[in-house]
Amino acid sequence: MYDEIIAKGQSASWVHSTNQPYPPASAPPANHVPRAHIYWLQAQTNADATIRAVRATASVVMREPRRFPKPVAEGFEPPPAEFVDSDNRTVEIRAFDGSETEFNAVVEMYAAFDVSDRVQGIPPKEESGIRGWLENILTDDCLNAVAWDGSTAAGHSMLVPDNNGDHEIAVFILGPYQNAGIGTQLTKRLLGYGAANGITEVYLHVERWNHPAIALYENVGFKKTNAESFDLEMAIRVAAD
Repeated sequence: MYDEIIAKGQSASWVHSTNQPYPPASAPPANHVPRAHIYWLQAQTNADATIRAVRATASVVMREPRRFPKPVAEGFEPPPAEFVDSDNRTVEIRAFDGSETEFNAVVEMYAAFDVSDRVQGIPPKEESGIRGWLENILTDDCLNAVAWDGSTAAGHSMLVPDNNGDHEIAVFILGPYQNAGIGTQLTKRLLGYGAANGITEVYLHVERWNHPAIALYENVGFKKTNAESFDLEMAIRVAAD
């Protein structure tokens, strides 16, 4: 269940409704616009002026500087790593290597996503949209790790910087690989990857009613840092400043 929750994009602040166009008609106040969603908009419209307006809106309405726990959570190692999941599959987690082969494999993974695993248009449905979205995420300013079952991409995790220099985490797991512990491993390895590359603080957003997801994040080491907004913000410190 926990990995399925991660796969359904619980780091996003938008309400989940796979039948609702992006953004939702009754979107929450724009105190947080996930960078992955901005990249989706950019991939769909390529409207630079619109992107700047969305980013500006997000910055203007931010109530206060983001808070992070002071204690450093330990025990996170960077990829590569190999483990046997709960379905007895040998899974390898590696940092995305930038190759066309890996890029195409990740595109294929997202193209195979079921509609129930798409959150407000993320990932995009059409291959062209997926490619445009990933071209903005599989870049040098983002950290990306991929879970592999042989040559099949089973999951993808990302650390995406926002306008304030903070990093938001998002993890997606392909349907047949959900509920097998892969999401948890990807989360931990990505945090280790971030710490090894100078990232000290990471945050996410989750619906406040999603208690299983919150329990998972707390088990990893995330702490609740803002419970006053539309959704719940959680954060973690993975290295000393």
